[in-house]
Amino acid sequence: MEREVEIKELNQLIGGARCKATLDAQMQEKKQIHAELEEEERRLDGIMETQRRQAVEKMEKMDQRHKQRRIQDTGLSDIYCAEVERKAQSFVSQRRPPALPRGKNIIQEF
Repeated sequence: MEREVEIKELNQLIGGARCKATLDAQMQEKKQIHAELEEEERRLDGIMETQRRQAVEKMEKMDQRHKQRRIQDTGLSDIYCAEVERKAQSFVSQRRPPALPRGKNIIQEF
């Protein structure tokens, strides 16, 4: 009978040890999963930061190109306006009636 009690106690110790080993393994697995998730999050953060920087650079380049185009367009529009003004002056001077001699009145001619 004493032997049966010893066997029973040993079985309880073995069961407790198995339970503790399983619990330790689960805790270790949980820590490992947590560490892997943190590492993956850092990796994704790095990727997003790289993409953000690339987008900012792209926007800055686009803004610079737009500014350059506006500068060029402004320069071209100035040239265009000057050309239109020159042609308008030329047209007006070609269509101007001949100047009357001094001293004559338009009414006197009719």
